Amino acid sequence: PTDCDVFSYLVHSMPAENRDVYSGSNHLPPRPQTRSNSLRTRPSRSSTDNHILHRTLASRSPSSSSIIRRRRESSIQQNDRLKKSAYSSIINTNSRSSSGLTSINNSRYVDSLHNNEDDDECDMRSDTVSVIELNNQNRLVNENINSNKLPFEIDEHTTQKKTTTASGKKLSTEVYQLFEKQSEGMHKCTLCINELKVIKQTGRGTANLRSHLLVHKLTDYAFKSQEEQRVLKINKTSSNHLAVPRKREIDEAVLNCIVEGGLPFNLFNHDAIIKLLDLLEPGYKPPDRGTLSLRLHNQYHHHILDLKSVLPHIGPIAFTSDLWKDVSRQHIISLSLHTFSMEFDFVSLPLSFHQFNEQKLAVNIRSFFEYEKERFGLGTRILSGITTDNGPDIKSGASSSVLGPRYACLAHCLNLVVHHGTCVWDLPNPKRFPFDSMYEEVTTSLVDDEDDEMTSEIPPDSSIAFMVNEECSLDGNARYSGDYSAFHMVEENVSSEKPITNEDIYNLLIRIHRLVQKVRTFVSIARLVGSIQRYVYERIGPNKGGFILDVKVRWNSTFKMIDRLLNLRSLVDEIFAKRDFNGLTSAQETKLRSIMFTYDDWELLTALHDCLSPFDKATTILSGDYPTQSMSYFVLQTLKENVQQKFNPTYYHTIINKSLNFQSEYYLEDFLPGAQKLAMKVAAFLDPLFHGDLILYKEDYEAAKQLLTQNMQQMDLTSPDTSTIFSSSTSQALSSTTNSDRMMSFKSSLMNVTRKKASPPLSFQPVSVDLEMAIFLNLIRDNESMDFQMFWKNNARALPRLNQLARRYNIIPATSVYLEQQFSVAGAIKNIRRASMSSLSLRSLIILKKKDKIEKIRLFAHKQ
Repeated sequence: PTDCDVFSYLVHSMPAENRDVYSGSNHLPPRPQTRSNSLRTRPSRSSTDNHILHRTLASRSPSSSSIIRRRRESSIQQNDRLKKSAYSSIINTNSRSSSGLTSINNSRYVDSLHNNEDDDECDMRSDTVSVIELNNQNRLVNENINSNKLPFEIDEHTTQKKTTTASGKKLSTEVYQLFEKQSEGMHKCTLCINELKVIKQTGRGTANLRSHLLVHKLTDYAFKSQEEQRVLKINKTSSNHLAVPRKREIDEAVLNCIVEGGLPFNLFNHDAIIKLLDLLEPGYKPPDRGTLSLRLHNQYHHHILDLKSVLPHIGPIAFTSDLWKDVSRQHIISLSLHTFSMEFDFVSLPLSFHQFNEQKLAVNIRSFFEYEKERFGLGTRILSGITTDNGPDIKSGASSSVLGPRYACLAHCLNLVVHHGTCVWDLPNPKRFPFDSMYEEVTTSLVDDEDDEMTSEIPPDSSIAFMVNEECSLDGNARYSGDYSAFHMVEENVSSEKPITNEDIYNLLIRIHRLVQKVRTFVSIARLVGSIQRYVYERIGPNKGGFILDVKVRWNSTFKMIDRLLNLRSLVDEIFAKRDFNGLTSAQETKLRSIMFTYDDWELLTALHDCLSPFDKATTILSGDYPTQSMSYFVLQTLKENVQQKFNPTYYHTIINKSLNFQSEYYLEDFLPGAQKLAMKVAAFLDPLFHGDLILYKEDYEAAKQLLTQNMQQMDLTSPDTSTIFSSSTSQALSSTTNSDRMMSFKSSLMNVTRKKASPPLSFQPVSVDLEMAIFLNLIRDNESMDFQMFWKNNARALPRLNQLARRYNIIPATSVYLEQQFSVAGAIKNIRRASMSSLSLRSLIILKKKDKIEKIRLFAHKQ
C-alpha cells in the first residue's frame, strides 16, 4: 500500500469525532518534497492550552534539532519508517491507536495545520505516526519505572514463569496431571492400566509420585538422586540404606555449617568431603549446592515471616543503620533492631541487608526506612530512635524521623576528634585553623566518615607498597622523603604557664603528622625487610608480637601502633645502632638511618600516647556488647574533663590536649543532635551505675528529672504494654496479707451491714507520679552498684512508669558497632573468591546467623 493508503486506514480507524478533524486535511493540495521544505522547521507547539499534547510528549519529546535531522532524511527513508510505524500501529488494538491520535486532537493545533502553508501532507502524516511512536515509547518507559520504582532490593519471589525445575525436571503441576487424587495424601496413577496403584504423598512435595513414574520410564519427571537409587536397587549394590529422618537431620546440620560457619555451598560437593561423610554415615550423600541454596532462601523467607508476626507486639524499639560496599563494589544498606526482652535482656536482631540498585542518596535511604517500617508493621510501636554514622547521605535520610529521632554514633565522633585534633593522617588546613570544624557546616567534606564502606577490602598504605620488594630503591621519592628533618622545633625548657597560641598548636600538629609518618615508614621496613624481621623475632620471640602498622579506617589503630613502638623502644634503638644486617641493601641502610628517632621524638610520641590513651579506653568501652546512652554520658563527661585539665606533665601534653579540647567541644557537643544529648542525661538518671555521676552536674540532673516527670504525667498505666510487663508479678502481691483474722472479721461484718464495697488491693491501685519518683530515688540509693538489668528486673512492678521510660531511653545504642561487626562477617563470607554470590544468599546468611534471638522476644507476642 502507498503512504496515503496507510494514512487513510489510520484516519478511518479513528472515532468519528476525531475523524472529522482530519477530513479537511485530505483536501490540502499536495506539494512536491523539496530540500527547502525538508530543512524548514515547524513552529513551536508550546501553547499552554494544548494540555493533551504536552502530556503525551512530556520531557521525552524530541527536540527541534532532532526534528531537523529527521527532515534531512530522504523521502524513501521517511516512507519506509512511515510504513513500519503504521503496520505496528495496525497490529495494536484500535483503542491504543485512537488514544495515540487523540493526543494531538486540539483545536488550536488543527487550525495551525490548516493555516500553515509550508507544511505538506507527508509531513503531517509523518508527525502523526511519530506521536504514536512516542506514545508507545512513553508507555513502555512508564511500565519499566513502575516495575523498578524502589531504589533498593526487596524480598519477593520471582514472578518469572517456570517451565522446568532447577534441575531440568517436569514441574509438580505436570506430575499431578498423571495422577487422580483419591483422598487426603493418596493419589492413583492413571498410567497403571493392569493394576490399581495408589501412591501415598503427604505434604507439598511430589517425591514419591516422581519415583513411581520411573516404573513407566518417565525419567523427565524423576529427580537424579531417585534414578541413582533405582539403579542401585536393581543392581542390589546398595547395602546401606539411610533412613529418611536421619538424612534430614544430617542435611540440617550441613545447612547449619553454611549459615553459622560461613562455609561455601560447593564444599560439601567435593569428592573428599563426600567420601568423609560416607565414612562417617554410610549411605549418606550431601545435597548439591543448588539444593542448599534453595533451602537457605526458604529458611530466610520463613524467618522474615516470623519476624513480621512478632515485631508488631514488642515494646520500645531502637535501630542502627549503616552502608557498606562489598568486594564487587556494590552498596548494601543494613538495618538492625534493638529491644529489651521481658527479663530486661538486651536483644539485637539484623532486619535488613539489602543491595542498592541506585545511588545511595538521602531520598533513597529515607524510602528504604519507610518501606522497612511498613513491611514489619511498626507503625503503631514506640520507636526510640536510630543510630547512624556521620555520612551526609545516611545522616540526612535518618533525620527524617521515620524510625524515630537520629542519634550519632559516638565511636565515629571520637574517631573524628582524634583525626582532626592530632592530624595523624592529614595535615591541618592553615586557612581554617585551629579548629576548622567550628567554622563549617556539618554537611561539608570535613566529616570524612566513609570508613564503613571500606571494611571489606582495605587498600595497602603507600608506605608498604614501595617496601614490598627489598631490592627496590629507597632514595626518597616516596611520600615521606625530606619531611622528617623539617620539624619546627619547640624549646625544651619552656614554662608550662606560657600562653599557648594558635600558631603553637598549628606547628606542633604539623610535627605530629610528620613524626607519625616517620613511624609508619619504620614499621613498614621492620615488617617487610626480611633481615630486620628475623632480627626482631630473635629478640622478642615469634609469638610475642612485633610492630603494628595502623590503618585509617580502623579505630585506635594509630594509638596501638605508637603503644607497641614505645613498649619496644629499646629494640628500636638497637635496630638503629646495628650496622651489620645481613641482606640489607645500601639503599635500605640509607633510608633506615634517615628516619632515626631523636630523644625529642620519643618525648613527643610519649605525650601523644598519653593524650590518646583516654580516647582508646573510651572507644573500647563504647564498642562493647551493648553500649547504652547512660554509659556514653559518663564517657563523654570524663573525656571533656580530661582534655580541659590545666595541669599537664609536659608542654607537649598541654598543646595536644588543647587541640583535642577544640575538637571535643564541636564533635562531642555542638555536633550531636539535641535529642541525643537530652536522652543521654535521662538514661544516666535511670541507670543505678551512672546516677551518682549525673548528680555532679546539677543542670543536667534537673533537666533529666523534669523531662521524666513530664513523660510520667502523660502516661497511661492501663496501656497494653504496662499490663504485659507486670502481669507476671501480680499473683505475689495477692498473697501478701498480714492482718489478723479477728480484725478482718470485724471489717467484713461492718461492710456487710452497711453494704459497703471492698476497696481494691493496693497492688492494683495506680501510684502517683511524685510517689513513684520518690520510691525510685530511695531504691537508687540502696542499689547504686547494682547492674542496670538486674535493678529493673527486680523493681519493675514498683516503678510502672519509669520502667517503661527505662526501656525507651536505655535501649538506644550509643554506637553502630553491631553493624560494623556484621560488615566484618559479610566481608569474610563474600570475599574475592566468592564475589559472584547473589545478594539474596548473602542477606540470608547474615540474617539467619542471629535467628535464635527471636525466641527471647517471642514472649511479647504471646502475652499480647
